[in-house]
Amino acid sequence: MKSSASQTCALVVNTGSKQGITMPPGNLSYNVSKAALKAYTEGLEHELSTERRDESTKVKIRAALLIPGWTNTSIALKDARAKAQSSGETFDASK
Repeated sequence: MKSSASQTCALVVNTGSKQGITMPPGNLSYNVSKAALKAYTEGLEHELSTERRDESTKVKIRAALLIPGWTNTSIALKDARAKAQSSGETFDASK
C-alpha cells in the first residue's frame, strides 16, 4: 500500500485467540501464550505509532491482532480419543 509517492505503508498481523483475552480455565499454556501475543502486539503498535509520528520515516508500519472465530480442528477430537483410550472406553468419532 502506498500512502504517498515517498511513503510506504505496511501492516503486521498477529493471529491471537479469544482465550488470550478471556483466559478460561483448563488450558493454561495456550491461554498464557495467546495473552503474551496480545501484549506484544499492543506494545509493538505503541512503539510503531511513535515512529509514524516522525515525518522523516519512509515506511509507516502498523501492528494488529487478529482474533478469528471458532475454528473446528482435530485438536478436540484427538483429546476426546485420548481420554477414551486412557479410561479403557471405545472411542466413537461420530458422537
